[in-house]
Amino acid sequence: MKKSPVPEIRMTEAALKRQAKIKQDKEKPIKTTAPVTRVSSSSTGIPIRRPLSTRLTRSVSNASNPCNNNKLSPESSAAKRSGAKKAKIEENSPTLIRRIKPKDSANLRNSTGSKNKPITKTGTRDRIPSSNSSVSRSTRKAAVDHEARAKILESRVFELEAKLEIMTKKLSRADELVTIIFPKILEKKEQQCKNIEEAALEKVAFLTSQAALQKAINTEQISNLQKNHEKSVAALNSRILEQSKNLSEFSDALKKSKQVQKELKSEIDERNSIIANFPKRLEKIASENEKKISEEVERRLKPFVEAKSLAESMKFENEEKAKQNKILREKNNRIVLENEKFREEIEKLRKFMHIAEDRSEMSLSRKS
Repeated sequence: MKKSPVPEIRMTEAALKRQAKIKQDKEKPIKTTAPVTRVSSSSTGIPIRRPLSTRLTRSVSNASNPCNNNKLSPESSAAKRSGAKKAKIEENSPTLIRRIKPKDSANLRNSTGSKNKPITKTGTRDRIPSSNSSVSRSTRKAAVDHEARAKILESRVFELEAKLEIMTKKLSRADELVTIIFPKILEKKEQQCKNIEEAALEKVAFLTSQAALQKAINTEQISNLQKNHEKSVAALNSRILEQSKNLSEFSDALKKSKQVQKELKSEIDERNSIIANFPKRLEKIASENEKKISEEVERRLKPFVEAKSLAESMKFENEEKAKQNKILREKNNRIVLENEKFREEIEKLRKFMHIAEDRSEMSLSRKS
């Protein structure tokens, strides 16, 4: 039995990328850095790590910018409302990591100075009050809320990183299974399936052969039964016809029985006379044959030279005559037996005649 080749397992591009990334992670040591957030790039789809301090500085700069707090146009107020709604939606969804962008170039310029400011125990940065800007309570509260959200997101990022490491390990194990273990299992399973299929085919062939033999035997039996049935039907029909003919003949025989009896009586008398005279005729024929044989033997034994040949020829003739006598005796015995049979038939016919006469008398008496 030929072994089928193991099917090649082609890895997709995503699986190849995962495998390359796992190799890179194994080669490079993991660096413990400050808590960071993950943002996926649009080109590769690989998450990008950015420090959390940039996000905090941007949020503080946005909150402390006096340009956005003093004079608000209706367009800017509508944008602010939509931004608040988006912030609420992002707070409710824990899996999203949002990034706070500065509204304009002035915010970017003001946010650069807040990178080097120390963070207090409460998580807020100590700001030096300036004469140009004044922070209201609402902006302070917003900054505190942003920092609390940032801490929550940091913890969420750590959890996601741990899950990512677990998933990478699982993916490496899955790649090993797909590339090494699964082909062997598939080969074994294919071999088992082939063995099962061959056994099933052999069983089916055996069963089909048995079924074909049984079918042929059944057809032969059915044909024989049909032939026997036809023969029995034909025999029954012939017997019915014979019985009908016999009934008609029996009715005719009853009428002709008296005439036949008279004829038989005359024939029996003639045969009796022949049988009585037949032994005498046989004796005469035998004596005549013996005389002829003796005369012929004497006549042929006269020449001495031809004695032997004549003796042999006479012996042959004697045997032939003996055979003829034997045949005549057998004929005589047959005639005697036939005479006895005729007498028995005559007696039967007499009995039958008496029975017929009795029946006719009974029928006449009933009619009268």
